[in-house]
Amino acid sequence: MPSDGLRLGFIIAHTIYIIINTVISSVVAGSLTLFIPHIISAVIWATYIPAAFILPIIRRRTNVRTVFDRAWGEMWYIGAQLFLWLVSMGLSIAQRTSSTCERPYPTYPVESIWLQWGGIIWDTDRFCRTMVAMAVESGIQSLLLIVWMVLLVNIVSKAKREVRGGWKVGVAELLRDDKEAKGYNLERDISHV
Repeated sequence: MPSDGLRLGFIIAHTIYIIINTVISSVVAGSLTLFIPHIISAVIWATYIPAAFILPIIRRRTNVRTVFDRAWGEMWYIGAQLFLWLVSMGLSIAQRTSSTCERPYPTYPVESIWLQWGGIIWDTDRFCRTMVAMAVESGIQSLLLIVWMVLLVNIVSKAKREVRGGWKVGVAELLRDDKEAKGYNLERDISHV
């Protein structure tokens, strides 16, 4: 599969996971501690992803580069998202192994002692089961982001070897140049990893 198709697939899957996980953490689990990293992730997504598609079109017309229109900008985006989803996975595991889920004796326990406002758990059983699902989904999202990161590193490394650019060139431009050349073979290019 061509790398531009893989990149688009990662972006679509990433978007779906952001929506699903944010809805599950806020509506199903009612978890304020998980909602915070998920909403930060969604805000970063809403800032970067539209720019990743719009700025290459503008750059072709005006030939002006922005911070977002560079491969290192996408790497920073993936790194920030990976950090937030690892935090989400850690919080899910911590909530699941907490005394709230191990000894659910209070009728309405508080999710976290520092979140007295709105941190009340109304359905302890559902909350604890959802934390397992959130940990798994956050782990899947993290793996997806790691694979996307490896793909990006390989795209930039190949462009550097062929003297077509590097981290300061936009990913869309690298992919377009690669498509015009001989094409990107994912199996061949990650065989050394």
